[in-house]
Amino acid sequence: MNICLAVVVALATATLSLPAAASAAPLPLGPVYGDTLDDATSSYSSAVAGSRHAQMIGRTLTHRVVIDAGTTASDYAPAIHALSPVSHVMAELFDSSDVKRTSQAAYTARASEYISAFGSEINIYEIGNEINGEWLGTPASVVAKQYAAYQKVKAAGLKTALTGYYNPDCWSNQSHAMLPWLAANIPADEKAGLDFVLVSYYEVDCNNHRPTQTEWTSIFAQLHTMFPNARLGIGEVGLSTAVGSSATRLAKAMNILTYYYGLVPRLPDPRIYVRGGFWWYGQNDLYPYTTRPLWTTFENAIRSY
Repeated sequence: MNICLAVVVALATATLSLPAAASAAPLPLGPVYGDTLDDATSSYSSAVAGSRHAQMIGRTLTHRVVIDAGTTASDYAPAIHALSPVSHVMAELFDSSDVKRTSQAAYTARASEYISAFGSEINIYEIGNEINGEWLGTPASVVAKQYAAYQKVKAAGLKTALTGYYNPDCWSNQSHAMLPWLAANIPADEKAGLDFVLVSYYEVDCNNHRPTQTEWTSIFAQLHTMFPNARLGIGEVGLSTAVGSSATRLAKAMNILTYYYGLVPRLPDPRIYVRGGFWWYGQNDLYPYTTRPLWTTFENAIRSY
């Protein structure tokens, strides 16, 4: 048996000690094949087709559905009902850009609304996005909002995810550096109870710094110590559409996607790291999969693990 096959068998048969979520739809212990849909209220049929194609190559996609400000669960019901039979769904309850202007009451109400509307049809609830970002508001207010959502989701027996914003030497205020911020601000019970802890990173926004595998191994090892029961991965990566010509952007996007989807930190238990990726521009860059050139890069990346 070759090494890759042995890992697949191990993932399929082993049991990882993680918090139980009896009501949630089953998720694999192995890799997560993620993308992001940032406009699922108006366009999702091509993502459904892409999910069906991915199933034919033995991959079940996980679509991260971004929930926009000023919308309701009913706005997303058609998309979630269409996606859930052919893929996993992760709901980003609030994008980081919306957190500061959202009250804690509204933040909590959205968590309750989506739990009531969809329950385990949403496989993962992302209760905080780029949570240490300097633009979200005061740490106290940000933590209170995401923690209230965390408690709602956990009380319902569903899966939770928290996404940090990696910002090595590209912060304005050092207190917002990802690892120290998470260590200082996330409550102890949440650290123990989160199901997924993910990392958002945009190298173009951070002095074009591409961390080495050694650097990523250190980051994820520290996250594993901090969140011992969580599975870890890349929760957001991408490249702005405003980067150069279309050909220049495509070449750079192919390079970035291949690197981050192929990243494998050296952790003591391979089941800890689930990859993910969740390319932010998935809706425009990947679908329809038959006509978007970046799809081939994406498919090759997810075929490789």
